[in-house]
Amino acid sequence: MTGREKTRFQSEVWAVGRVRKGAIGGDARALRDIPLWRLMLLLTLFLLPYDAIPFIPSTYRPLSLVPFVVCALFSIPLFKSSISKPGFRYLAFTAYALVSSLVALGLGGDRGQIEDFALTLVLGAIFFLVVAQCFKEIATGMTVDSYVLWFSRLMAAVYWVPLCVGVVETLSLYGVLPSSVNQTLVALFGGNQLTRLTLTTYEASWASIHLLFCIPLYAYCFARTKRKVYALSCAVAVFLLFATGSSQGFVTAAAGLAMSVFFIAYARGDILEVVRKTVPILLIIVAVVLVFYLAVAILPNASYVVSRVVGFAGVDDLVHRDSSAYVRMLFPLAGVLMFLENPVFGVGGGMFSENLPGMLFAHFPWGVNLGEPAIIMAGALSPSAVCLYTRIAGELGLVGIVLFAWALRPCVANLKLLHGKKYTFIVVFLALVLCLMLQFQSFSYLPYWITLGFFAGLNSCWCDPSFLSRHSARQRRLKEDDSI
Repeated sequence: MTGREKTRFQSEVWAVGRVRKGAIGGDARALRDIPLWRLMLLLTLFLLPYDAIPFIPSTYRPLSLVPFVVCALFSIPLFKSSISKPGFRYLAFTAYALVSSLVALGLGGDRGQIEDFALTLVLGAIFFLVVAQCFKEIATGMTVDSYVLWFSRLMAAVYWVPLCVGVVETLSLYGVLPSSVNQTLVALFGGNQLTRLTLTTYEASWASIHLLFCIPLYAYCFARTKRKVYALSCAVAVFLLFATGSSQGFVTAAAGLAMSVFFIAYARGDILEVVRKTVPILLIIVAVVLVFYLAVAILPNASYVVSRVVGFAGVDDLVHRDSSAYVRMLFPLAGVLMFLENPVFGVGGGMFSENLPGMLFAHFPWGVNLGEPAIIMAGALSPSAVCLYTRIAGELGLVGIVLFAWALRPCVANLKLLHGKKYTFIVVFLALVLCLMLQFQSFSYLPYWITLGFFAGLNSCWCDPSFLSRHSARQRRLKEDDSI
């Protein structure tokens, strides 16, 4: 890291910590010199795990939204330069989706659902544009290495408080601490479950999503710095992930690891070698999961996890008797069926909820009386698409799929800047975050856009000259091969 990069790195992150501890002089002046939008972006990141604050009429209610609004307002001068390529492409997707929702409204669609769709869509566009532009500005003048390490160490610090909350929750759930401790934490952070780990979120599945977000970052920080605090944090996060007992978390982890193989192969250009080295690792992970489940069975208060594992008799049996499994597996499938019936333009932006009951009665009638589906059918709860990608397919059709993939392609393409084994955990991080949306439907989910904004900023970094020469040579070879 050059002197210029080091100064910038310290002034924007570490100065905050030193001033908080009472330091004065140069560090305080450095803090005052940081633009307000950067301070608000830092605050947004630090509040990211707190997404179920009480007294707000919504399920997903992120506290980080407050400083983000300030960040967005004060980052407007950044847009004097051209909007990043991913930002421009996502605007095209947003415009199409809004037109689709207006058409649906004109055809008599549910006004409330369409307005909710349009609002979250616009919020998602704002999140992506602002975050991508902010990270682009921060990354300018930094090497890829320093930029990635800066982000990883920052986000590692963000999740230390939730990890501590999770440890205290665990001790309370298993009787080491009074049960009132867990009750207080759940009430404080807006959770809805007293028998499972929720950390600083709404429910156990949300907690698992956040843990999957931070685990690869802790692993990367440890791999680069060899500091034991990161190894310990990673181990605690992995334990808490299993302790949530969230099937959503385990499915997302499996999908993310599978996608990581292809991303790593894409970044390195050798899929066979990556597969050969990755398959044994995946088998080890499966073995560890099995051992965990055997161990957790002897713990008190493990009935939820154990009952789901012991009682598992196949996917078909699970979706017939388990309300949560029915919702998480068949609601996304309903989106696929909507796409197959309306492949080009979909059923219209915001029309998933209106079309869902008919899909369930037509294809999966046995589960409409199970727990959550029954509440939805009674009109007491608004149905969720669960999966963002099948929601896009069902509501916006092939046109929406193509535009959304087109928008995200530059972010994924930047993986080629992360060359070498030292970036493996960062590649896994991107794969996991993309897979988080397999079980989350909101266009306004902040961790998703922050991650994509981070990857969008990679092109603004100073790249390692040796990498640039290798990359250019590889591109020349590919062009020569194509011309043959």
